[in-house]
Amino acid sequence: MTGPNPDEVDKVIQKIRAELLENGTISDETVALVSLLEKSHQIKKYFSKYESEQLKARLKEIKEAPSNQLVKQMVDYVDMIIAVTAVAAISTAP
Repeated sequence: MTGPNPDEVDKVIQKIRAELLENGTISDETVALVSLLEKSHQIKKYFSKYESEQLKARLKEIKEAPSNQLVKQMVDYVDMIIAVTAVAAISTAP
């Protein structure tokens, strides 16, 4: 099985940069993807330390804005799923 197409990955990363780091319009999908990358510790693979810190700060701003309650719920849900998965993995380990 081959990995993702590098050109397509680059397009997604550039979209994230444009939306979150350059104050573009932010889609719910981008917020969800960045949350997943951050929670899975994969964000360092695609972004510099500085960019990663900027992305985290921007996500925090987005999550705390009163107008973004749906985004906050989505990020909280992702956090909960990751926590439940971690607990399930630990409890089923031999």
